[in-house]
Amino acid sequence: MGRPRPGLLIAAGLLVVLALVGGMGTAFPDAVTLPVGRWADAMQGWVVRNRASAPVFAVVFRPLAALAAGSLDATVALLAALGWPGVIVLVVTVALLAAGWRVAVVTGAALVTIGLIGRWDDAMVTLALTVVAVLASVAVG
Repeated sequence: MGRPRPGLLIAAGLLVVLALVGGMGTAFPDAVTLPVGRWADAMQGWVVRNRASAPVFAVVFRPLAALAAGSLDATVALLAALGWPGVIVLVVTVALLAAGWRVAVVTGAALVTIGLIGRWDDAMVTLALTVVAVLASVAVG
């Protein structure tokens, strides 16, 4: 990284002085705040009102949601069929092939720890979500 530019340092200093002396307060000024929250609320309201009747939901989003839900259910079922020993062996093997023995050891220890603290089922749902999301991202490009 290069040397800081004097103009940027002067501008930053002026902003600090204006904030301290000018009584700008700690909150960001409302006059320059974008109403993104209002826009998001309006969009959410439109979606809720129109999700049963708008063609974009019936033609595009419902089939995509069904595909995602089916993929997630199948992945969760596969992980359940493998059982905890199978999942640990599979994930540790992938870690070993992808990143070496040190990462594989840490991965195995992390998975055992997840089981010991009673969060295995939650972790498998998270793993299934991650697998489906990665596969969808790869498919889309």
